[in-house]
Amino acid sequence: MDFNIPISWNWKKDFLSDRDPAKLEREIKDSDFLVADAKGTHRMVGLKYDAETMNAPMTTCICMNFEMALAKSIAFRLGKMIFYDDVCSASLFNKARGESIAESDYYRCAVFYAKYICAAKLR
Repeated sequence: MDFNIPISWNWKKDFLSDRDPAKLEREIKDSDFLVADAKGTHRMVGLKYDAETMNAPMTTCICMNFEMALAKSIAFRLGKMIFYDDVCSASLFNKARGESIAESDYYRCAVFYAKYICAAKLR
């Protein structure tokens, strides 16, 4: 079987590099919060939790190093919180946009959500 895919093909880079900035802004706007690596330079994932269905949070946005500056500026302009956590951002980065997070990530994301999002909504 030959699929004619180069060995060095990086699907995320090729898929995400041509992303429209307006689409990136919509994805970030749909996120409850964003999780980035500790330096904020390599990866960022947006999460959204639907309180009505109480399903696991879904990824709404996935950003890589070449679009981090734009993504962070959009997030700051929209007032979205970015949490800097290497382990969490690395494990969430393996998900596709629109995919629910894994059970192993529930606790860490629940802490972010409860500590920051719910507290802000109660104020």
